[in-house]
Amino acid sequence: MIDRAVAAGVPAKWVTADAVYGSDYHFRTTAEGHGLGYVVGVRSDFAVWAGLRQVRVGTLLAGVPTDAWHRLSCGDGAKGPRVYDWALSRTNSPEPDEYARWVLIRRSVSDPSEVAYFACGGPPATTLNELVRVAGARWAVEDLFELAKGDCGLDEYEVRSRAGWHRPVTLSLLALAVMAVIRSRAARPAKKGARS
Repeated sequence: MIDRAVAAGVPAKWVTADAVYGSDYHFRTTAEGHGLGYVVGVRSDFAVWAGLRQVRVGTLLAGVPTDAWHRLSCGDGAKGPRVYDWALSRTNSPEPDEYARWVLIRRSVSDPSEVAYFACGGPPATTLNELVRVAGARWAVEDLFELAKGDCGLDEYEVRSRAGWHRPVTLSLLALAVMAVIRSRAARPAKKGARS
């Protein structure tokens, strides 16, 4: 998918995905190979190299000092800003001066036992704020998929061929694009003095 998007000229600096893609080594290295940054969800048993040892990202949580947590919003949700506590841990990468890797840890403000982990890669000067912004961008995509499934029929095809799959998915995504445009225009406040 990344190779095709880059070949088609899709302008992008970052890729974000859930733990299904995050745990896929080839997905992450393909993003790195194209010079794209990534922030992908991973499970707590995801292994990284930190210094001279390989560790599970879930074990990094206990070593985060209190002052290393930063309360940041990763974007607006249905109920306002989505605010979490975030911490960042640098991990090994083959060329750290050209492309760095991190583990980003997100902790719920209301329930600190609710923790999520993200494997990240990108330019060495990337800030925590930038990684948090990219992590939050995934929610907009998830919301659109929910809308596409619920209102546009994305999950209502029963086919066995590529053409049979491609047609309903294309039509569902076209319907979603039309709905997104209509919603964005309807949500805009009217300008003062504008005629109806």
